[in-house]
Amino acid sequence: MTWLWILMGLIALLLLAFVLVGFIALNTASVRHKQVDAWNAKDLKGTWMEEFADKVQEAKTWLDGQDHEEVSVTSFDGLCLKAEFVKNPAAKGTVAFFHGYRSQWKIDFAWSMQWYFEQGFNLLLCDQRAHMRSEGKYITYGVREHKDVSTWCQYLSNRLGKDHPLVPVGLSMGAATVNMAAGDDLPGNVRGIIADCGFTSPKDIFIAVETADGKRHPVKLLLFALNCFTKWFAGYDVAECSTLDTLKRTKYPMLLIHGKADGFVPCRMSEEGYKVIPSEKELLLVEGADHAKSFIVDEQAYKAAVLRLLARV
Repeated sequence: MTWLWILMGLIALLLLAFVLVGFIALNTASVRHKQVDAWNAKDLKGTWMEEFADKVQEAKTWLDGQDHEEVSVTSFDGLCLKAEFVKNPAAKGTVAFFHGYRSQWKIDFAWSMQWYFEQGFNLLLCDQRAHMRSEGKYITYGVREHKDVSTWCQYLSNRLGKDHPLVPVGLSMGAATVNMAAGDDLPGNVRGIIADCGFTSPKDIFIAVETADGKRHPVKLLLFALNCFTKWFAGYDVAECSTLDTLKRTKYPMLLIHGKADGFVPCRMSEEGYKVIPSEKELLLVEGADHAKSFIVDEQAYKAAVLRLLARV
């Protein structure tokens, strides 16, 4: 009888440990965290965003001088999603921007938003679900976010007309988001998609991060616990959506960009995605560029590649 109690106690401890690991993994990876507003320079001090403060303020000053407004849509699952719409009086199309994981468009596109505007485009600067002004408790790494791309594109089509050209652009998780959306039946006025340093799936990026730099974490156990809790609480499976599947069926011209020195999302993920795309495509690999810094490292090559895609608009 004593052994039975000991066995039951061990099982209870293991279950408790599993629940604890699962909740920690869920909170770390998917639960919405409070974010600072990058427009407030003093709030960036001591954060990973501090090094970008000057450029962010430059982008803010530029945006303040433009005609822009807050807009919103309702997602397929009932969330209120917000974005900033910047009107270009000479617009020949609209670029919709989707930022990265626990980031914001004020950071991710501080270097490029004005340049896209100067090429003759309206800008739709989207707050991804569970970020900034948009509702949502859980980040799903593109699994649900890619449906939001379709919602925003439909909003733009309704507002600007069915013949008004649209180009979704994503960075990091935003790139994975637009790559997943590339396999969807988007509105007919989507002319192409640009994805900068995107990962292939939630599962793949989790494994990549947990094994980077020789880390020796119990990856299979952590992934199993995380997946159980994302399915139970956030409603998604970390393996249910991969860009390697969605890109196989895309019909849109695609531009994939990745820094060859990316220490967060392995460059091979964009290379793998590029190989399966059946439509018109280009892959730009930037020497010496770390994660999400290709535009900064080689602005000339970056702009030239983007202009080749935009020429189709």
